[in-house]
Amino acid sequence: MREGIQLEMAPMEGLTGYVFRNALAKDFPGADVYYTPFLVVNQHHTFKRRERRDVDPCNQIGLSATGKPRLVPQLMASDPDLFLWGCQYLSDLGYEEVNLNAGCPSPTVTAKRKGCGMLEDTLKLNRFFDRVFEGLERQRIPVRISVKTRLGMEDAGEMEDLMRVYTTYPIARLMIHARVGRAAYSGMPDQDSFCKALEKNNLPVSYNGDILTPEDGEKILVRAEGHDPQRHFNGLMLGRGVLRDPALFRKMRGGPPADRAELENFVGELFEGYAQVMDGYGNALHRMKELWSYLTAHFSEGDRYLKKIRKSRRREDYEQAVRELFRVG
Repeated sequence: MREGIQLEMAPMEGLTGYVFRNALAKDFPGADVYYTPFLVVNQHHTFKRRERRDVDPCNQIGLSATGKPRLVPQLMASDPDLFLWGCQYLSDLGYEEVNLNAGCPSPTVTAKRKGCGMLEDTLKLNRFFDRVFEGLERQRIPVRISVKTRLGMEDAGEMEDLMRVYTTYPIARLMIHARVGRAAYSGMPDQDSFCKALEKNNLPVSYNGDILTPEDGEKILVRAEGHDPQRHFNGLMLGRGVLRDPALFRKMRGGPPADRAELENFVGELFEGYAQVMDGYGNALHRMKELWSYLTAHFSEGDRYLKKIRKSRRREDYEQAVRELFRVG
């Protein structure tokens, strides 16, 4: 990986909470920045207990608001006053950057004009940023704002108007998932439209979308070179690729792939960590099953043993299935 490229762990709801982040940062270092799954400010100006725990500095081991690797909370809010309240709350915890979720494609989110739903009306998006940046200055909230977005809601042609909005404001970084909201996570990322967006850009930009190997990251960097003469594109955000291959950040830094002993230790740490914070192994088992739907890509017998893992109802059955998987590969 070339010098000066920031490597970022994408926020993934239900999967990349602090138990996962702490284990990954310790066992497979390499990411520069981790983004939390989104927090939602409700009308009573509070967060859920689970969300408060996820950003509590006491729960971050090896990550911090200002160090390296750095932790950045993500907020989901289309109301600027609620967003500002969330920024103040997070600033009081020591965070220096807050990320706006303008990319979640879930229909239950977009129906409320949140997440990717914010992209449907650029006038409203403009007004949102007007009030947010004015409010940050007026209330003296010392945080930078970054934005995770998509190419549009329905069509990548929307990105031209969106870039006009984004480049009007002092946005710290723009993370662009190279799909439209309607596509969710299906189909191939539209890298041509991503590169086109770079031509109208003056902000630091990260690419997000199906980076599963170090080669995938290099390819998009090379592909974008002719569209980005000022080298504003200097970040790669990885999500599902890291769930499939926890050593991916390390490999992108030129390090070795994960060996079986490392992976076995990693999943063991996660299972025990989830059991501690989720009131027992039953709830932890559900979380591990979701993670294994990605991890089994590492194993030649992965599909076969994924069925066994999913069928397990007790801790003992799960651990037996995992031991067998690591034994046969």
